[in-house]
Amino acid sequence: MVNHNTRGDEFMNFLTTKEAASLVRRPESTLRRWRSAGKGPPCYKLEGQWAYVEEEVIEWVRANRITFSVRDEHFEREAARVNL
Repeated sequence: MVNHNTRGDEFMNFLTTKEAASLVRRPESTLRRWRSAGKGPPCYKLEGQWAYVEEEVIEWVRANRITFSVRDEHFEREAARVNL
């Protein structure tokens, strides 16, 4: 991880592809595929190297959270009960 001072006292924690993949618990190849498809967390090419801002990766994960409704949970439990 590399810290860069961007505005006064504010620091950005840049992650390598490997570090970002570890953060989202996916293989590096998944992040590379997402990057080439224009999906996944925002990334930057800095001096020929891909970098991710740690806070932006975390925000991306939170923005892609799926919340199941109570009704969905009921159907999931029922399906498990009858082995569907």
